[in-house]
Amino acid sequence: MAMIECPECKRPISDQAKSCPHCGYPLRKQNNSISQRDDDGFTTWQKILLVCLVIVGVLGIIYIINYFKKPTTTSSLYDETYLNPYSGNNSYSNNNSYSRNYSYKSSADDFDYEYYTNRNRDLVKTVTKVYSNSSYTICEGTLKNNGTDKYTFIRVKGAFKDKNGNVLDTDWTYAVGQEGLSGGEQTTFRLSVDYNSEITDCDVTFMEK
Repeated sequence: MAMIECPECKRPISDQAKSCPHCGYPLRKQNNSISQRDDDGFTTWQKILLVCLVIVGVLGIIYIINYFKKPTTTSSLYDETYLNPYSGNNSYSNNNSYSRNYSYKSSADDFDYEYYTNRNRDLVKTVTKVYSNSSYTICEGTLKNNGTDKYTFIRVKGAFKDKNGNVLDTDWTYAVGQEGLSGGEQTTFRLSVDYNSEITDCDVTFMEK
């Protein structure tokens, strides 16, 4: 048994006492707190927290060191090529691309541009008639391939207009499917919307993929 000092009246009392015999101050909670502490004055949870903080701090320092030591050759080459694409000191300028992703995107854009340019030049669409029955207003037309390439899955869109050029309704369809349309061939298409007596014309355009 050891003697401790009462926090209230400051008189010596037993460390096993539940309350101070002099002033009645409750000591159970105080004793438990003391018993939970090690000789160095830290509880187990305080030690665990301290260890965790040390680990986090060490990992943070390692991350910062590695971050500033990362190789910068690739990024520098990218920046140099972007700022001076005609420089002879980089390999990227040889294929006119600043990065692999840019090259892929540029190639896809070039392909799409060439495809749509050729399609609009080679394929001639003609509206043959616009008429109505009791249920629908219909646009019929032809599509002819004046080029040499074969085109597949060609979609056309019709804008049904009144006499003032206002668009009242639209419809689209595949004028050419998987079978394709070779050079010199011609096919027909048909568009329809709900009957509208005000429709007098239909403007047909190609739809992109």
